[in-house]
Amino acid sequence: MLLARPPEPHDADLQDFLVWHVLRSTSRARPLSPGGHDGGVAVGDDDDGGTGGRRNPGPSAAARNRAALLAAARRLFDEVGADVPLSRLAAEAGVGQAVLYRVFPDRASAVWEVFGEDLTALEELAAAADLPVLLGEVTRSAVRSTGFLQVVAGHLDDTRLLDAGRRFAVALARCREGTAPARRPARDLTAADLGLAVQMVAGALVTTAREQRLEVARRAWDLLGVPVDLGRPAG
Repeated sequence: MLLARPPEPHDADLQDFLVWHVLRSTSRARPLSPGGHDGGVAVGDDDDGGTGGRRNPGPSAAARNRAALLAAARRLFDEVGADVPLSRLAAEAGVGQAVLYRVFPDRASAVWEVFGEDLTALEELAAAADLPVLLGEVTRSAVRSTGFLQVVAGHLDDTRLLDAGRRFAVALARCREGTAPARRPARDLTAADLGLAVQMVAGALVTTAREQRLEVARRAWDLLGVPVDLGRPAG
């Protein structure tokens, strides 16, 4: 059972961001609830974060804890949604409350860390792969994480979102320029056109059942005339 979250007037209203610009068309999703220290769990000075009294378990343990929290945040934001208590995130990751709040002081920082990791991976892929491969990974990410994308929808004015959108647009443009003509769309689509196409495909996935998302994405890209590497269709 999820723990109830008590009112917390000391928390600032969160201005979270939408995961890149692909879901500008899905602003009907729920906004994030304000407040960071949710889940009804008080974090005291005597909380050692599950380290048995050892305040500083070392960099290797800290890295493992952070990785576990990132994985739990990604999974629970997608499966449960915006209101999942951070205490549940800690339990899912197998860490104590002090560890949780050292890594993620509030809900916004958890969402931003997950997104930042994804965006960096896409930038690295864009530098090494061509356009169909990049768009394929963007699409698979949207297929896997539609729930997570909806968690942060509706915060279109956040400066972090705007910066992320610029970073993704730059990566997309560079990848397009480095793609062989035979692997580009038949029409001469600009990077801005491709960004809009990503929005359109991602928007279609929001209202599609999980088991049908990949096929819907494949059909959408075919209709747009954009080659995307999504693997062979089932059957």
